[in-house]
Amino acid sequence: GPQGVQGDTGTQGPQGDIGAQGPQGVQGDTGTQGPQGDIGAQGPQGVQGDTGAQGPQGVQGDTGTQGPQGPQGVTGAQGPQGVQGVQGSVGAQGPASGAQSLVVTAADADDGSSDGSAIASCPVGTFAVGGGFAGAQGSVTLSGPQGGSPATGWQVAGAEGVTAYALCAP
Repeated sequence: GPQGVQGDTGTQGPQGDIGAQGPQGVQGDTGTQGPQGDIGAQGPQGVQGDTGAQGPQGVQGDTGTQGPQGPQGVTGAQGPQGVQGVQGSVGAQGPASGAQSLVVTAADADDGSSDGSAIASCPVGTFAVGGGFAGAQGSVTLSGPQGGSPATGWQVAGAEGVTAYALCAP
């Protein structure tokens, strides 16, 4: 006979229980390492970064050793004239008014001999500061101060007819 009509879908049945977990599978073998890749091309230079903030001041360093002396500098310009100094004290009293030198003479006694001498002596309180002679007939062997230091006269010797001169001063 002919097939019958399909019947209505029946109601869904209850869900079944969860089954037990199966055992873990065995770990597989490690694969072989692949070949190293080529080095890549250098990338472009990056843009310059911003200036960083100023760091804190460092501690003061030790004093260094003294360097060698430098060359002499050029002479500086002349400075301004200084202020006038204070007046000095009064000086010592000078010689008495009218004090001066005098010339004293002494002549050889012309006794006809070939040699002669003369001593011009200064008055007491004066001293010979110079001297000389004149009128000598022949060679003079001595012309100089006489009487110690300071000299008290002038002595001339060696020539007949000589006159000695002493310049005397206080």
